[in-house]
Amino acid sequence: MREGVCKPAPHARRPRFRAAARCALVGVGALTLASCAAPAWRTVRSEDLDAAPEAAASQVWHVRLSDPARIVSQSKPLSRRMALIQLRTRADWQALAEAAPQLGPCPDLGRGLVVGVMFFGGTPLGGDWPLELCAVRVFNGAGLVEAHFTGGSFLADGAGYLHLVQVEGLRAVLIVDVDGTRFYPR
Repeated sequence: MREGVCKPAPHARRPRFRAAARCALVGVGALTLASCAAPAWRTVRSEDLDAAPEAAASQVWHVRLSDPARIVSQSKPLSRRMALIQLRTRADWQALAEAAPQLGPCPDLGRGLVVGVMFFGGTPLGGDWPLELCAVRVFNGAGLVEAHFTGGSFLADGAGYLHLVQVEGLRAVLIVDVDGTRFYPR
């Protein structure tokens, strides 16, 4: 360890432990906490996801949102106007159902999560649903979502369009492919 990395500022109180010992204790504590809290991750290659068969959706929802900003905190942005939604818990479902009461009761999320793609660029003037979820591929609980975007002119009214599906065995989406462009949500 380099000298001075954990050295306290000259104006700081003198600690009970020496600075180097305190840094070592904090580092060991963080590693222990991380190892206890970390889930058992599996390695999934994109080739495995590409080769996986399309999973059947047990339920499907198309939802128009007049105020998509209410659920942005639940989403992972893919671009300025597209986002991924993953609903794992009843609380996630309730938060979305408050913005979209037409969803109805929460499905059994123990079977698989509800995943969706959202477009929040306004109402399409052509009438087509702007962002459609085409397929979900699942390998060892990891998912690849394939979607299609229908471009055109949009009325800037702040509306959002959400396409949701529930897929058995899906635990986390790793890749979203929109018309050949891949996004890797965190």
